[in-house]
Amino acid sequence: MFTNTIHTATLLNGLDEAHTAMQQLLSTASEDALHFKPAARSWCIAQIAEHVQLSANSVLKAMALKGNPAQRDPAEKIEELQQIFLDFDKQYKSPEFILPTKDIYIKAVLLTEFEQTYAALIQLLYRVDFEEMIDHPAFGNISKLEIAHFAWFHTERHLRQMNKCLQLYKQTRQQATHIELFKTNVNSKSEAATIISKLQQHYPFSKITIDLHDCDKILRIEGEQVQLSLVLNLLEKMGYAGSVFT
Repeated sequence: MFTNTIHTATLLNGLDEAHTAMQQLLSTASEDALHFKPAARSWCIAQIAEHVQLSANSVLKAMALKGNPAQRDPAEKIEELQQIFLDFDKQYKSPEFILPTKDIYIKAVLLTEFEQTYAALIQLLYRVDFEEMIDHPAFGNISKLEIAHFAWFHTERHLRQMNKCLQLYKQTRQQATHIELFKTNVNSKSEAATIISKLQQHYPFSKITIDLHDCDKILRIEGEQVQLSLVLNLLEKMGYAGSVFT
C-alpha cells in the first residue's frame, strides 16, 4: 500500500472546509455582488462558481474512469500541484470545457448545481481507490489521489478569488438606497407582474414597480445596487424593449 492515510484525511477535511466556505459565500452574497466584476474582462463571483463547479464535475468523471494499479507513490505530485494552484501571483488559462457559459445567473439555480456536484464528489471520494492511476487529458498519467488534491487546491484558489472580489464589491458600493429607472414597452398588468416576478429572483430585497400609467411605462427598482445589463438582458429575453431612463 502506497497511499499515506494522512494525505487522505487531510484531503477530505480540506476539500470539505473549502467547499463549505464557498457555499456559505455564495449563499449570503446578494445577486448584485454575485454579478460584480472587478474589471471589464474579469469573472464575477457567479462565473467563478460555475467554473469551479464545472471543474469539480470533470474530476467526478475522471474518478469514474477505470484505472491501473500505481507503480509509483500516488502522492508523489501532490506538493507540485499545491505549489502550482496555490501560487496566487500566477494566472493560468482554463480549458474551454470549464469556462463560464453565461453572464447572468439565477442564484438558486447556481447554488443547486454547485451543491449537487460537490455532494456527489465528496461522496465518491469516500469510496474511490486513490492508488489507481489514470491517463488524464490535462495532467497525463496521474493518480486519483493527486487529481482529488487538485480539486481541493483549485477550490481553495478560487475561494480566495471570490473573497477578494466580494471585498472589492463592498468597498465600491455605497450603503445608501439605490434607485434605477428603465423605460419599457409593457402594456398590461399581467406582463408587468411577470417581469417583476423575474426581477425579484435577482433582487429579492428591492421594491420593484412598473408604472403603466406613465407614457414610458417606467420600471423602478429601489433598494439593492442594480446591474443595468442584467435588467436590460432579462427584458430582451422576455421579448420586451428596455432602456435606462435618464
